[in-house]
Amino acid sequence: MRKLFRNWNTKEWAVVVTACLFLSACIFVGCSGNGSKNEEKTAAKITETGYLNHSPDVHYTGMKSCVTCHQDIYQNYLQTGKARSFHLPDPKDKIENFAAKPVYDKYSDLSYKAFWKGNDMFIAEFRLQGSDTVHYRAEKVDYVIGSGNQTRSYLFESNGYFYEMPITWYVGKKIWDLSPGYENGANSGFSRTIGQQCLECHNSDNKFVANSVNKFTSVGLGMSCEKCHGPGEAHVKLMQEGSKESIKNSIDYSIVNPAHLPIQLQFDVCRQCHLEGLTVPKTNKKLVDFRPGMPLAGFVDVFIPVSSMNVPAFGFASHAERLQQSPCFINSGEKLTCNTCHDPHKALKGNSLLFYDEKCQGCHAPEKMVDPHKNVKLEGKNCVTCHMPKSGTTDIPHVSSTDHFIRKKAETQTATVSKNKLVSFKSFTSKENLTESDRSHLLANMLYFEQNEQNPEYLERIVQFQKNLDRDEQIKLAYLRKSAPEPEWQNLTPAQISDPYTAFYLSQLFRNNQQNAIAFAEKSTQLAPANLDFRYRLGELYDNFGQKQLAEENYRQVLQMEPGYKMALLNLGFLLSQNGDFQNAMSLTEKAIKADPNYTRAYENRINILLQTGQYQKGLDELNKLIRKFPQNGSYKQLKSRVEEAMSNN
Repeated sequence: MRKLFRNWNTKEWAVVVTACLFLSACIFVGCSGNGSKNEEKTAAKITETGYLNHSPDVHYTGMKSCVTCHQDIYQNYLQTGKARSFHLPDPKDKIENFAAKPVYDKYSDLSYKAFWKGNDMFIAEFRLQGSDTVHYRAEKVDYVIGSGNQTRSYLFESNGYFYEMPITWYVGKKIWDLSPGYENGANSGFSRTIGQQCLECHNSDNKFVANSVNKFTSVGLGMSCEKCHGPGEAHVKLMQEGSKESIKNSIDYSIVNPAHLPIQLQFDVCRQCHLEGLTVPKTNKKLVDFRPGMPLAGFVDVFIPVSSMNVPAFGFASHAERLQQSPCFINSGEKLTCNTCHDPHKALKGNSLLFYDEKCQGCHAPEKMVDPHKNVKLEGKNCVTCHMPKSGTTDIPHVSSTDHFIRKKAETQTATVSKNKLVSFKSFTSKENLTESDRSHLLANMLYFEQNEQNPEYLERIVQFQKNLDRDEQIKLAYLRKSAPEPEWQNLTPAQISDPYTAFYLSQLFRNNQQNAIAFAEKSTQLAPANLDFRYRLGELYDNFGQKQLAEENYRQVLQMEPGYKMALLNLGFLLSQNGDFQNAMSLTEKAIKADPNYTRAYENRINILLQTGQYQKGLDELNKLIRKFPQNGSYKQLKSRVEEAMSNN
């Protein structure tokens, strides 16, 4: 996009902006905000020339930089769900029932309880055997994610690495239960990583450590004004130069006011978060680089999983996608926007059903209504209940969300994506008719395999078209399929690889070739030194190839960065037991079990240490527990026989 003002200083900006049109208030409102034909021409000119704050040289300044000029808007905005979507736990802000009974997960045989100790909130995980507590772990809640309008979930931080906690407070039903995605045997305890894209839709001003998966040097609280208006540095400089009065009643090119954008770019401001699907970045692009006023499709394709009935799944954040399917949107000449009904600067809680009825009746006057309304007494009724019903979503339990697909007769039950049948994918951001052979469509299948359902058929769909992927994407496909590396990759060297993930995938594809495997694994850690998984896998390769000292060094580096990394605890413990350091080996093994009380390999390790140190009865007791849990495992029974024989001989 061509930039109109390039390399101009602040005073020059002020002179130019003085000649432009400006809207004095930053509140933007629905259809009525499109204005006259002259304003529409101006909007087109804006998108053609670009805003000053689209330049990567213009930085984010934080929400408090807006307060001086926009005090009323700022105070109202603080009450919105967006502003409260990420915050610190506060004993004065309790909406949860901390006296409720613990949440029990029958699949993991673990219970969870939230509690306060002084000014700190904790979530405890424990296991009971009779009246005995045989496992207990409590982590302090560092952040609350979710406004509390629908849910509150909880995060904790370990050396800058962010993790989700296993239980969530569901506001509508006023209950504690497992967090979304933890149900039906998928409980990942305290180890679920929280990455950049997740936080970007709950807060602003994050400093993410590149390629680390889940490490941040700092995070913001709530979503700032700049999420919808773009970085504010250029605008703040203009105001500080005293240009406020000189540009009164003109458009300010230093900041984005979404009301001045063409309709699809207005939607893109909302769709950066309110579009549920598989986000496939464009080549050399990232969603986090998107700035309001830019076309979202220039950064990502967002694919919606579609069932065999061609009905997209209804996810919690599907608002924008559902609205744009609505006849109301289509027949409005695409002038119906999110802001027709929602003022982004004001909390939704203050809006009555009558408020929304009046919005509908702006186009659908009651006296002009036809069947089925002519025989219906509308008193006490409302438009939303029938035409935008609340229902459950496919991704979050215990939550009812308004379906923004407005139509005459809504489905009585939520559309779901069956895991018994392969789903297809529909791009919602691209205007092109993407086919199954297009790059982004192929990558959508790979993402769905990684994130939703490990059915190899999704990968097999791609194989015949894999030449449409670039080299690094083909390498990732081979890694996911666990297939042999292509012949042309045999001559690749680490120096030719610039992406840490590609280096990692190659290290795993060549894991039977010591030289190549270690060389590419070392490259992955050089390119992404904060990535725990890469460092651990390098240690594992050293371990497998007999380089025990280097393996130990890398395991220790992982634990220095993240003391609770269970696989490094286990493997380092095993190495120490091989060296006869049984005391430290047992300590590390116990820590691995505390990190994951269902970590079978850690229990096996503990049994081996007990047997090696002559503690046969304790080892046998532990072994019997495993046999009861895994009665079909013949190796446990064979080991038990050998232990009993050794005990009888003594």
